[in-house]
Amino acid sequence: MARAPRRSPEEWEAIGRSAILDLLSDRLVVPWPEVEARISVRGWKDYDRVQPLQLGGAHKRLIEEGLIVEERTEHAVPVTTVRMPFPPGRKREMERLRGERRKQYRLYLSWAQDSTLCGTHAEQVVLSSAQEAASAAGLWVPPQRVGRVHEVNGVPISRGPLDVFAHVLAVPQPQADATLVIEVKNLHAWVYPWTSELWELLVKAAELTERTLVVPVLACVRAGYQTNQMAKDVGFLGCYMGKQVFSPAIASAEFSAMGTAQGSVDS
Repeated sequence: MARAPRRSPEEWEAIGRSAILDLLSDRLVVPWPEVEARISVRGWKDYDRVQPLQLGGAHKRLIEEGLIVEERTEHAVPVTTVRMPFPPGRKREMERLRGERRKQYRLYLSWAQDSTLCGTHAEQVVLSSAQEAASAAGLWVPPQRVGRVHEVNGVPISRGPLDVFAHVLAVPQPQADATLVIEVKNLHAWVYPWTSELWELLVKAAELTERTLVVPVLACVRAGYQTNQMAKDVGFLGCYMGKQVFSPAIASAEFSAMGTAQGSVDS
């Protein structure tokens, strides 16, 4: 993939603004995460991909100017949709479409909130990947239960369990040089330096570091440029899966239909 050209935040926001308006003129009613997926991840038409940070700024200003309308359902986990103001004579059509899009997105949420289909499944994928790569990468991956790592090298973790850990071997000697402590965040949202899930990992790692040498690793779907710079500055690793991971227990036809319709479900 070619690197995005260097532009100011204002220029990126202007591109995001145009892309949002063009997307809504085509799709009419769209859940906001789908807007992010189509513009920031997959790319919308010929527009450059705009990261959610600048896209969110464009979104906010379009609402303030009355050019788009944002609506939220009253579910426990609300679905937020955006649309242009109702054109004359099309209110009923767009309300029906809004209901269909909300219903479809709630199906996606039901998968994403089911730990066996999403969260725990991704943790197991990361553990299996570490085990598969262990010999070539100089790792020792002890037997463990994903999401249930309550101590590392005999040091308890007081702020909640980690998901996966692996020892980095001081090759060719067989002793461990450091321990990778891994948090898996199988979330559709991008991770930025202020994202709480990142700080949960860093706080746990800081506590462990007082008594044993660890290297924190955040395994997530994708992260912003600022997060990569922060990783270099403070010393953690990012493992970006590129796609949200779901269990194959979901019917493939249903999953494919969701991805085509929403543009926001990754296989």
